[in-house]
Amino acid sequence: REAIYCTDGNWQNILRMDKASGSQTLLRVGKPLRGAIKLVGDSVVLGFAEGNDWNRLAVLPKQGGTPRVVASVGGSIQAFDADSHGVVWLDQAGAVWTAPIAAAASGRPGPAPRKLNDARVCAQGARVPTECGLAIDGDYVFLSVQPRCAGSEPCPKPTARIERMGRGGGGWVSVAF
Repeated sequence: REAIYCTDGNWQNILRMDKASGSQTLLRVGKPLRGAIKLVGDSVVLGFAEGNDWNRLAVLPKQGGTPRVVASVGGSIQAFDADSHGVVWLDQAGAVWTAPIAAAASGRPGPAPRKLNDARVCAQGARVPTECGLAIDGDYVFLSVQPRCAGSEPCPKPTARIERMGRGGGGWVSVAF
């Protein structure tokens, strides 16, 4: 409500623009940002890259400060979403993980990330990888799946779908095709 947040032109920091005054503040991360940024409570949840193919999911106070790591992920983070209950992400191996953000936001070490389920169709090792997206609400994790055929055209049959599972894990249920 109080500000607009976006990545800077170098994709390494977050720009905070106050709605009332128009003043701008650069929230320094200093690492290549990966994916979207999410506003949760008094924090900005973000992903950034480290050396040696490691990525981090972190929380950064909305007013600036030091990013506090929620989870370290080997390889890329395909997609993530966050809310007050935690962050949920899809890794490049097609696994869906979760971790709470409250401890990291307050500066305390949090529990280890927990794997919720596999979404192997979303693994990025295939020659023509499937496009997958992820979203959460208070009860469910939603996974959008758009398989691709060879070439740049979508598959000729209706194979796209949305699946969901409970936030605590469990099996996938197809809810739309």
